[in-house]
Amino acid sequence: SAVSAAGLVGDRYYRNRMYDRYVVYTNLYVDDLAGQPITWRDGLSTEFVNANTGQGYLFDGRVIDLATLSPIGQWPAACVLGYDAERGLLFGKREGSLYVIAERGG
Repeated sequence: SAVSAAGLVGDRYYRNRMYDRYVVYTNLYVDDLAGQPITWRDGLSTEFVNANTGQGYLFDGRVIDLATLSPIGQWPAACVLGYDAERGLLFGKREGSLYVIAERGG
């Protein structure tokens, strides 16, 4: 069992909790600044939380709105290696290819 910090957006803190033994369980927890739970979603975890856009990027390529935890689109799923918040660019790698992805699309 492990917890990975996903990020702070506004007054909410997002974190993943994963359990991997004979089966894999993933959960996304949303807490307030005092650490009190607001909600959680079974089977959901984010690879990257973008505080600029209020979006979470999932391992399978889905993009969720963090305020509602609802899917809002797709992105070219890649392992996030870096983020340039000033320019709004994510840098990722998938199958040996480098991806430079604009956080606002396009």
